[in-house]
Amino acid sequence: VTISKMIGRSALRTQLQRLHDAGEALTFDELRTRLPALADADNSALVLDEIRGSLASLRENDAQWREVPLVGKAKLPAWGEPWTEEMVERVAAFLDEHDSMLLRLDAVHDMPRGRFEFKLPYNPWFSLPELTDVRAAAKVESLAAHRDAAESKTESGLARCVTIFNIGASLRDSPTLISALVSLAVESTAIDTAERVLSFGESGNESLRLLQESWEGHEYHDVFLTAMRGERLYHVALHEYIRQRDTASTPNPQGDPPMFWPRKMNWALGGLLELNSAKSLELLGDFIEASDSPRAAIAAAKTYGREVGALPGWYYLCKVVLPSYTAACEMSAAGAARMRCARLGIAAERFRLDLGRWPVQLTDLVPDYVKAVPVDPFDGQPMRYRIDADRIVVYSISQNGVDDGGDLARPPKGSKRPLDVGFRLLNPDLRGFKTIERPDADDDLVP
Repeated sequence: VTISKMIGRSALRTQLQRLHDAGEALTFDELRTRLPALADADNSALVLDEIRGSLASLRENDAQWREVPLVGKAKLPAWGEPWTEEMVERVAAFLDEHDSMLLRLDAVHDMPRGRFEFKLPYNPWFSLPELTDVRAAAKVESLAAHRDAAESKTESGLARCVTIFNIGASLRDSPTLISALVSLAVESTAIDTAERVLSFGESGNESLRLLQESWEGHEYHDVFLTAMRGERLYHVALHEYIRQRDTASTPNPQGDPPMFWPRKMNWALGGLLELNSAKSLELLGDFIEASDSPRAAIAAAKTYGREVGALPGWYYLCKVVLPSYTAACEMSAAGAARMRCARLGIAAERFRLDLGRWPVQLTDLVPDYVKAVPVDPFDGQPMRYRIDADRIVVYSISQNGVDDGGDLARPPKGSKRPLDVGFRLLNPDLRGFKTIERPDADDDLVP
């Protein structure tokens, strides 16, 4: 036992010193002190906290709004397809009832940053209730953007896309991976909403410029790396949690997770605990250092996964608490790809408004509309661009690594994602909000 403790303690000190020498935070408190100052008047998280009761009522009354798209079980029609008149009426009724919530959310349009209070409890198995609120607020704002665009208020709809994006930005400083993934989901909602709003009509160049400007300079990968540093700190906190179990005056009222040994065995297994903690920090440190781009992160996650799987039996705790990050890295890369495509798509729309035609190639947008054509995170090649008879598509080859010609349709049956990811724009003469009285019997527009 003594030798085990000596080895474990030495390994853990080595990894903590590695973090210190690299200038990394060693506690969540230290991580918070490194964040830039944020005044309450500029903090979108405080606005979302104010309307938490209203957002909670959506969940409590979910049966009432079950057939409302986004906030209920119903889905929006596919891009470019008509809405049923019944769905339009349901959306209008929902938004009328929640008008005060929308008025308060208008303030978030001018708040590109937010920060929820984060406290790590004694037991690090915790929940983050604000995640549900952020997603709900984004869905309500998206519905309002659709309504505005359907009423030919395209500029108002695009302004709401900025608000949706800022709602997601309220989670960028949260040091957890689940927060980063929710932020990515909200960002995707903002892009999807902008794409749909522009399928309903045209906007002035200034509204497009403001939307593009709000998205410029943002790369979701930076949020992902912040979250991964938080995941690493979580393992430091986890070590402290287990270590303190033996010295706490009373047991944790929430109980210990079932993976842990009895408290009375802490003394004998303390060295093994520190050895596992050290290995967790080592593997996560290697992974983070190698993830300097979305594409590199995917490769690093696969290497990390193989290393975790090859660990010997005495790293039992590592095998239990170290998850696979490959899917999260692929989602991060897809998020970065779609954001780059969206910025290029908005730039192409501005180009068309100025010159009366679509750009022949993406390099036509440089330097007046974009500084440079960004690369696809999945293969390092410039983003793809296609002009069809009725639309343009800016796209990435996405996770399958195959150029499928910009196929951004809903995922095929049995798949979770479209073949490619990107941003579409219809020719202006084909735009407009369309409704139908009722779908045909074999029409799947309304689930």
